[in-house]
Amino acid sequence: MTTIYTIANDFVERYASQNPVSATGMGVPGHDDRMSDYSPDGSDANAGLARDTVAALEVTEPENERDRIAKDVMLDDLRTDLDSYDAGEHLRNLRVLGSPLQGLRMTFDLMPRDTEEQWRNIASRLNLVPEGLAGYRRTLDEGLSKGTASSKRQATVCAKQAQTWIGANGKPSFFHGLLDNFESSGISNSALQKDIETGAKAAAQAFSEMGVYLKSEYLPKADARDPVGKERYALSSRAFNGIALDLEETYA
Repeated sequence: MTTIYTIANDFVERYASQNPVSATGMGVPGHDDRMSDYSPDGSDANAGLARDTVAALEVTEPENERDRIAKDVMLDDLRTDLDSYDAGEHLRNLRVLGSPLQGLRMTFDLMPRDTEEQWRNIASRLNLVPEGLAGYRRTLDEGLSKGTASSKRQATVCAKQAQTWIGANGKPSFFHGLLDNFESSGISNSALQKDIETGAKAAAQAFSEMGVYLKSEYLPKADARDPVGKERYALSSRAFNGIALDLEETYA
Protein backbone atom coordinates (compact mmCIF):
# COMPACT_ATOMS: atom_id res chain seq x y z
CA MET A 1 0.00 0.00 0.00
CA THR A 2 1.40 3.41 -0.95
CA THR A 3 1.79 6.21 1.58
CA ILE A 4 -1.17 8.12 0.17
CA TYR A 5 -3.39 5.05 0.32
CA THR A 6 -2.23 4.50 3.91
CA ILE A 7 -3.25 8.07 4.75
CA ALA A 8 -6.62 7.49 3.09
CA ASN A 9 -7.15 4.24 4.95
CA ASP A 10 -6.22 5.87 8.25
CA PHE A 11 -8.68 8.68 7.59
CA VAL A 12 -11.54 6.25 6.95
CA GLU A 13 -10.77 4.25 10.09
CA ARG A 14 -10.51 7.35 12.27
CA TYR A 15 -13.59 8.95 10.75
CA ALA A 16 -15.61 5.77 11.29
CA SER A 17 -14.49 5.62 14.91
CA GLN A 18 -15.46 9.26 15.48
CA ASN A 19 -18.76 8.89 13.59
CA PRO A 20 -20.28 5.46 14.26
CA VAL A 21 -23.60 6.27 12.56
CA SER A 22 -21.74 7.31 9.41
CA ALA A 23 -19.66 4.14 9.70
CA THR A 24 -22.84 2.11 9.46
CA GLY A 25 -23.80 4.02 6.33
CA MET A 26 -20.36 3.45 4.80
CA GLY A 27 -20.40 -0.25 5.61
CA VAL A 28 -17.46 -0.06 8.02
CA PRO A 29 -18.03 -2.78 10.65
CA GLY A 30 -17.42 -2.65 14.37
CA HIS A 31 -19.27 0.54 15.33
CA ASP A 32 -22.97 -0.34 15.07
CA ASP A 33 -23.52 -0.35 18.82
CA ARG A 34 -22.25 3.22 19.26
CA MET A 35 -23.55 6.75 18.69
CA SER A 36 -22.00 9.65 16.83
CA ASP A 37 -21.19 12.87 18.67
CA TYR A 38 -23.39 15.52 17.04
CA SER A 39 -22.37 18.21 19.51
CA PRO A 40 -20.00 21.07 18.65
CA ASP A 41 -17.20 18.94 20.13
CA GLY A 42 -17.91 16.26 17.53
CA SER A 43 -17.73 18.79 14.72
CA ASP A 44 -14.47 20.12 16.14
CA ALA A 45 -13.03 16.60 16.21
CA ASN A 46 -14.02 15.98 12.60
CA ALA A 47 -12.45 19.26 11.54
CA GLY A 48 -9.28 18.32 13.40
CA LEU A 49 -9.13 15.00 11.59
CA ALA A 50 -9.64 16.76 8.25
CA ARG A 51 -6.83 19.24 8.97
CA ASP A 52 -4.46 16.46 10.03
CA THR A 53 -5.22 14.53 6.85
CA VAL A 54 -4.82 17.55 4.59
CA ALA A 55 -1.46 18.31 6.20
CA ALA A 56 -0.28 14.73 5.69
CA LEU A 57 -1.41 14.66 2.06
CA GLU A 58 0.19 17.99 1.21
CA VAL A 59 3.69 16.78 2.07
CA THR A 60 3.34 13.38 0.38
CA GLU A 61 4.28 12.91 -3.27
CA PRO A 62 2.17 10.53 -5.37
CA GLU A 63 3.91 7.32 -6.42
CA ASN A 64 1.66 6.70 -9.43
CA GLU A 65 -1.42 7.99 -11.25
CA ARG A 66 -3.83 6.34 -8.82
CA ASP A 67 -2.05 8.10 -5.99
CA ARG A 68 -2.34 11.44 -7.78
CA ILE A 69 -6.08 11.02 -8.31
CA ALA A 70 -6.65 9.87 -4.74
CA LYS A 71 -4.67 12.79 -3.35
CA ASP A 72 -6.42 15.38 -5.51
CA VAL A 73 -9.90 14.07 -4.71
CA MET A 74 -9.27 13.85 -0.97
CA LEU A 75 -7.74 17.32 -0.80
CA ASP A 76 -10.63 18.81 -2.73
CA ASP A 77 -13.27 17.15 -0.52
CA LEU A 78 -11.51 17.80 2.78
CA ARG A 79 -10.75 21.44 1.99
CA THR A 80 -14.39 21.95 1.06
CA ASP A 81 -15.44 20.37 4.35
CA LEU A 82 -13.09 22.67 6.24
CA ASP A 83 -14.39 25.75 4.41
CA SER A 84 -17.89 24.71 5.43
CA TYR A 85 -16.82 24.13 9.03
CA ASP A 86 -14.98 27.47 9.22
CA ALA A 87 -18.13 29.15 7.89
CA GLY A 88 -20.15 27.62 10.71
CA GLU A 89 -22.35 25.59 8.38
CA HIS A 90 -22.43 22.70 10.84
CA LEU A 91 -24.23 24.99 13.26
CA ARG A 92 -27.29 25.16 10.98
CA ASN A 93 -27.21 21.60 9.68
CA LEU A 94 -30.98 21.14 9.75
CA ARG A 95 -32.80 20.19 6.58
CA VAL A 96 -35.36 17.72 5.29
CA LEU A 97 -32.73 15.42 3.78
CA GLY A 98 -29.22 14.64 4.91
CA SER A 99 -29.00 16.25 8.35
CA PRO A 100 -28.32 14.42 11.62
CA LEU A 101 -32.05 14.30 12.36
CA GLN A 102 -32.62 11.97 9.41
CA GLY A 103 -29.34 10.14 9.92
CA LEU A 104 -30.33 9.06 13.41
CA ARG A 105 -33.59 7.67 12.11
CA MET A 106 -32.26 6.09 8.90
CA THR A 107 -29.33 4.30 10.52
CA PHE A 108 -31.73 1.67 11.85
CA ASP A 109 -32.82 0.88 8.29
CA LEU A 110 -29.20 0.09 7.42
CA MET A 111 -28.35 -2.03 10.44
CA PRO A 112 -28.55 -5.82 9.84
CA ARG A 113 -31.11 -7.79 11.84
CA ASP A 114 -30.18 -11.40 11.24
CA THR A 115 -28.42 -12.41 14.44
CA GLU A 116 -28.76 -11.89 18.15
CA GLU A 117 -25.57 -9.81 18.18
CA GLN A 118 -26.94 -7.54 15.47
CA TRP A 119 -30.09 -6.98 17.48
CA ARG A 120 -27.96 -6.15 20.52
CA ASN A 121 -26.32 -3.45 18.41
CA ILE A 122 -29.75 -2.08 17.53
CA ALA A 123 -30.81 -2.10 21.18
CA SER A 124 -27.61 -0.33 22.21
CA ARG A 125 -27.95 2.38 19.58
CA LEU A 126 -31.65 2.88 20.32
CA ASN A 127 -30.78 3.60 23.93
CA LEU A 128 -28.16 6.13 22.78
CA VAL A 129 -30.55 8.15 20.58
CA PRO A 130 -31.29 10.62 23.41
CA GLU A 131 -27.55 11.26 23.75
CA GLY A 132 -27.19 11.80 20.01
CA LEU A 133 -30.11 14.22 19.80
CA ALA A 134 -28.95 16.10 22.89
CA GLY A 135 -25.59 16.75 21.25
CA TYR A 136 -27.29 17.79 18.02
CA ARG A 137 -29.50 20.21 19.93
CA ARG A 138 -26.42 21.80 21.53
CA THR A 139 -25.03 22.40 18.05
CA LEU A 140 -28.26 23.97 16.82
CA ASP A 141 -28.46 26.11 19.97
CA GLU A 142 -24.93 27.37 19.38
CA GLY A 143 -25.94 28.26 15.84
CA LEU A 144 -28.91 30.23 17.12
CA SER A 145 -26.74 32.07 19.62
CA LYS A 146 -24.44 33.11 16.77
CA GLY A 147 -27.20 34.06 14.39
CA THR A 148 -26.47 31.03 12.22
CA ALA A 149 -29.80 29.28 11.70
CA SER A 150 -31.47 27.09 9.15
CA SER A 151 -34.65 28.30 7.46
CA LYS A 152 -38.12 28.27 8.97
CA ARG A 153 -39.36 26.01 6.20
CA GLN A 154 -36.72 23.40 6.99
CA ALA A 155 -37.40 23.60 10.74
CA THR A 156 -41.15 23.26 10.21
CA VAL A 157 -40.90 20.13 8.07
CA CYS A 158 -38.19 18.55 10.25
CA ALA A 159 -40.44 18.98 13.28
CA LYS A 160 -43.20 17.17 11.37
CA GLN A 161 -40.77 14.41 10.43
CA ALA A 162 -39.87 13.84 14.07
CA GLN A 163 -43.54 13.59 15.02
CA THR A 164 -44.27 11.22 12.14
CA TRP A 165 -41.52 8.83 13.18
CA ILE A 166 -42.93 8.50 16.69
CA GLY A 167 -46.49 7.92 15.46
CA ALA A 168 -47.88 11.24 16.67
CA ASN A 169 -49.89 11.73 13.46
CA GLY A 170 -51.75 8.45 13.70
CA LYS A 171 -49.19 6.29 11.91
CA PRO A 172 -47.29 3.51 13.72
CA SER A 173 -44.15 4.52 15.59
CA PHE A 174 -41.07 3.55 13.60
CA PHE A 175 -39.11 2.80 16.75
CA HIS A 176 -41.73 0.58 18.31
CA GLY A 177 -41.96 -1.13 14.93
CA LEU A 178 -38.42 -2.37 15.52
CA LEU A 179 -39.68 -4.28 18.54
CA ASP A 180 -42.31 -5.93 16.34
CA ASN A 181 -39.56 -6.86 13.88
CA PHE A 182 -37.55 -8.48 16.66
CA GLU A 183 -40.54 -10.44 17.92
CA SER A 184 -41.05 -11.88 14.44
CA SER A 185 -37.34 -12.62 13.91
CA GLY A 186 -37.44 -16.02 15.58
CA ILE A 187 -34.81 -15.00 18.14
CA SER A 188 -35.82 -15.89 21.68
CA ASN A 189 -34.12 -13.70 24.27
CA SER A 190 -36.34 -11.98 26.81
CA ALA A 191 -33.55 -9.76 28.17
CA LEU A 192 -32.66 -8.52 24.70
CA GLN A 193 -36.32 -7.96 23.91
CA LYS A 194 -36.59 -5.81 27.02
CA ASP A 195 -33.51 -3.81 25.99
CA ILE A 196 -35.04 -3.16 22.57
CA GLU A 197 -38.34 -2.15 24.13
CA THR A 198 -36.58 0.23 26.52
CA GLY A 199 -34.52 1.64 23.68
CA ALA A 200 -37.56 2.12 21.44
CA LYS A 201 -39.29 4.09 24.17
CA ALA A 202 -36.19 6.19 24.82
CA ALA A 203 -35.68 6.93 21.12
CA ALA A 204 -39.34 7.81 20.57
CA GLN A 205 -39.34 10.11 23.59
CA ALA A 206 -36.15 11.81 22.43
CA PHE A 207 -37.55 12.43 18.95
CA SER A 208 -40.80 13.69 20.47
CA GLU A 209 -38.86 16.21 22.55
CA MET A 210 -36.78 17.16 19.51
CA GLY A 211 -39.92 17.86 17.52
CA VAL A 212 -41.23 20.10 20.27
CA TYR A 213 -37.89 21.90 20.47
CA LEU A 214 -37.80 22.53 16.74
CA LYS A 215 -41.34 23.86 16.71
CA SER A 216 -41.36 25.92 19.89
CA GLU A 217 -37.75 27.06 20.34
CA TYR A 218 -35.88 26.77 17.04
CA LEU A 219 -38.58 27.81 14.58
CA PRO A 220 -39.20 31.28 16.05
CA LYS A 221 -35.50 32.11 15.62
CA ALA A 222 -35.00 30.38 12.27
CA ASP A 223 -34.26 32.27 9.06
CA ALA A 224 -37.39 33.32 7.17
CA ARG A 225 -35.46 33.10 3.89
CA ASP A 226 -34.34 30.14 1.81
CA PRO A 227 -31.19 31.61 0.28
CA VAL A 228 -29.20 29.62 -2.28
CA GLY A 229 -26.26 30.16 -4.60
CA LYS A 230 -24.66 33.59 -4.51
CA GLU A 231 -27.20 34.83 -1.96
CA ARG A 232 -26.48 31.88 0.35
CA TYR A 233 -22.73 32.44 0.22
CA ALA A 234 -23.19 36.13 0.90
CA LEU A 235 -24.85 35.31 4.22
CA SER A 236 -21.67 33.48 5.27
CA SER A 237 -19.23 36.12 4.06
CA ARG A 238 -17.75 36.96 7.44
CA ALA A 239 -17.39 33.32 8.41
CA PHE A 240 -15.78 32.50 5.08
CA ASN A 241 -13.20 35.28 5.63
CA GLY A 242 -13.73 36.71 2.18
CA ILE A 243 -14.34 33.52 0.23
CA ALA A 244 -18.02 34.38 -0.21
CA LEU A 245 -17.17 37.86 -1.44
CA ASP A 246 -14.86 36.37 -4.03
CA LEU A 247 -17.66 34.08 -5.13
CA GLU A 248 -20.03 37.02 -5.39
CA GLU A 249 -17.61 38.75 -7.73
CA THR A 250 -17.10 35.58 -9.74
CA TYR A 251 -20.81 34.96 -10.27
CA ALA A 252 -21.94 38.59 -10.56
